[in-house]
Amino acid sequence: SLRGKVVLIQTFATHGPGRAAMLRLNRAIKPIQDQTDFVAIAVHTPEDVGRLDALLPRLKIEVPLLVDAGGNWCDHVGAFRKPVSYLVDRQGNVRYAGVSAKSIEKAARKLLEETYDAETLPRNRPNKPNESKIGTQFPVFKAAVGSATDRRQQRAVDFYVEEIWKQPIGEATGKVVVLEFWATWCGPCRKVIPHMNEIQNHYGDEVICLSISDESNFDRAMAKRGLKANDFAYGLAVDTTSRLMGWFGVRGIPHAVVLGGDWVVRWQGHPARLNHDILDSIVNANRFYQRKIGTMPGDPPPRRWQFWIETQAKHNG
Repeated sequence: SLRGKVVLIQTFATHGPGRAAMLRLNRAIKPIQDQTDFVAIAVHTPEDVGRLDALLPRLKIEVPLLVDAGGNWCDHVGAFRKPVSYLVDRQGNVRYAGVSAKSIEKAARKLLEETYDAETLPRNRPNKPNESKIGTQFPVFKAAVGSATDRRQQRAVDFYVEEIWKQPIGEATGKVVVLEFWATWCGPCRKVIPHMNEIQNHYGDEVICLSISDESNFDRAMAKRGLKANDFAYGLAVDTTSRLMGWFGVRGIPHAVVLGGDWVVRWQGHPARLNHDILDSIVNANRFYQRKIGTMPGDPPPRRWQFWIETQAKHNG
């Protein structure tokens, strides 16, 4: 019954910050709780499950409540003792994880604007790759960069944007990241949107794409060009300070950069020139890097709740 709906899942517990999470959730969803295509669900983590019945009347939970006493679901999505909010889109993909209470309404409304395709299934987790095909060295590209400073083989400055307008697909830590500098008024930028969509859809969670604009009124600029959030399979961000764009010395847009999981610039150029051969070589080398830091795609999430439950059982005798 949840297919085709936007679903908010909030983990919580009956004490400390977990308890306060439910109060914040009630306030956050109040403006949208009457939307027929929006569903909020609370999931109680294994900790202090025994206290739930006694405390439930005081918690004032206004959404359906599930109890994950064994911690299997929480371990599957990586939720531990700190309360976490997840937003799932109409297709069943987790699109936001760890979203703050003050951002829930805005993020949910963006997902509600997207259309539902009953023929499209949710994305699978990446399969564990064949390690025999994993390269150990990142490739070095020599072609001219074009209208920007050549930053290849340098570690990029820390990531910074003022606003995430549309959340990227998945967590970027240790992944290959494609940053594109663009603007809504730029015709060549709009022309490469389908190409950027194809990259994100082809590589799924292994590559995180994010386009950054420096336009001051991005909502209005998008509307003026007839662009909507669901026109993009990847993330959008706004930074009117042009901090990253300035570091890359971008003189003409669109301009794309590809960073490895070590945050070193591996490729730069016009996004239309970024093909599968280039990205495959970077992605394959990044798999070796991820194995070294312990974030290999396909590896199961840590079974933290399982370990916690076993430890508690031993402690209690």
